[in-house]
Amino acid sequence: MEKKWAVKSVLALATTLLMSGTVVNSVQAAKLPIEYDNHKKPVKGGTLRVGVSENGVFKGVFADVLRSDAPTSEVAQFGEISLFRVNDDYTYAKGGLANVSIDYGKKEATVKLKKNAGWSDGQPLEAKDLEYTYEVAANRATGSADYNGQLQTIEGIKEYHDGKADKIFGLEIKDKKTLVIHFKELEPEIKFPHAGYILSTAMPYHYLKDVPFDKLASSDKLQEHPLFYGPFKIKNMVRGESIEWVPNKYYGGKKPNVSKVDVEMVSPSKSAAAMRANKFDVLLYENGSTYNKVRKLSQYVVLGEKAKYYSYLGFKVGRVNDKGESVMDRKTPVQNRALRQAMGYALNTDQFDKKFSYGLAYRANTIVPDVFGKYNNHKAKGYPLDLKKANKLLDKAGFRMQKDGYRTLPNGKKFTLKLLAPMGSGPMNDRTAIDVYFEQWKKIGGQS
Repeated sequence: MEKKWAVKSVLALATTLLMSGTVVNSVQAAKLPIEYDNHKKPVKGGTLRVGVSENGVFKGVFADVLRSDAPTSEVAQFGEISLFRVNDDYTYAKGGLANVSIDYGKKEATVKLKKNAGWSDGQPLEAKDLEYTYEVAANRATGSADYNGQLQTIEGIKEYHDGKADKIFGLEIKDKKTLVIHFKELEPEIKFPHAGYILSTAMPYHYLKDVPFDKLASSDKLQEHPLFYGPFKIKNMVRGESIEWVPNKYYGGKKPNVSKVDVEMVSPSKSAAAMRANKFDVLLYENGSTYNKVRKLSQYVVLGEKAKYYSYLGFKVGRVNDKGESVMDRKTPVQNRALRQAMGYALNTDQFDKKFSYGLAYRANTIVPDVFGKYNNHKAKGYPLDLKKANKLLDKAGFRMQKDGYRTLPNGKKFTLKLLAPMGSGPMNDRTAIDVYFEQWKKIGGQS
């Protein structure tokens, strides 16, 4: 039987623990392949059936800088793609629909579009579209979340946002395919495509120019009849539920082999049953529970990649003042660095992940996950389980163990710590998982 493939695109570092600026140590996680090749001749035509495992529906605003929901991004990826290719070290690579060159001396970045890149209505993808996308992101009327501190380093963008200028004077259209972006300062991280300084998608100026900025997100041109520069365009859509994609003949990259891609939202609780019934050829964004149910199905191959992400358990040691600054002035036992470290060494994150995350999560060793390769300090040990070390830290810091099995503060007073756990679908939403934390901390005299 020819194998199909179930895609697990996010393998999260789901139980990373932040301790005074350090994170728990990496361990061997489940290694999933990121691609599958059946070594057979590609089939021309046909329909690819794709399930997107998500609760709820997609809102359907097909413009990245105006979008507020993840499900729409997931279903839009067949037509709305990044303009840029990325190297293994996450810097800009050559060969995308656009190339980027950075001149640190001149404080500018040049975006050069591919000559044959075009919109699904046949119009060419041009520098004017890039300029317009920055205007949409920066215009106060759109409320775009992409107008951030990074974009504000572009010359004139703040004046445009504040209504003091009609154009962003730091954007220079050199020719129909070239946009030069002038910055006030160039930060080192500008070399990374998703750092927020250079937008990675485009919007069709010729198609949207007559739509008022405050009406863009709700317009039919973005919700019902959007244009795309990616490999596919929308033929039919049931809002919030499904999309039928067909090839965009004006796409400037390699043309797809399939004639159609049918994308359908499916509830995580029904995803495994749908795969067992062969309803989909591909399942995207499955959660750990679904993965555990489908990983042994013989007709599918599970693919996965590590997420550029970590979660952490933090300590409230201060507050944010009126200026948005962090002030570490809260009087709390967790101001003591030894206590924070001891609580880290008391947790058995390896066992926790194995039990609650189906092997898809693992401990990180720094706040830069190892998925970033050379940017991660592979020699850092982090916080593996070490109860002996945890108790030694507390003893040395003056947290004395009492006959009842609990410790007191260095001043002799009793203390209790409270854990605030987030609501959601992750393991920390499981009361049993929370109790594991409490049990481990009790072993070093902690009371929660």
